Amino acid sequence: MNTRTFVTEDNKYHIEVLGNGWAYSVTDQRTGNNFFLQDHDAEQLQRETDDFACTGALDLYMEALGGEA
Repeated sequence: MNTRTFVTEDNKYHIEVLGNGWAYSVTDQRTGNNFFLQDHDAEQLQRETDDFACTGALDLYMEALGGEA
């Protein structure tokens, strides 16, 4: 499976991309909280975060879905 990782511009979130965007694992680098989305949910995450540029939107996802990794 094709996997790549990157960190958001503000260094707050570590993103693991699985299968060319089929799924995303997002980890808050300060707290270690994490969430995972795949398929249509992963596509929606990418759109709503403007390709992970909007960390405010990632904050909302983390608040709703995040748990200890």
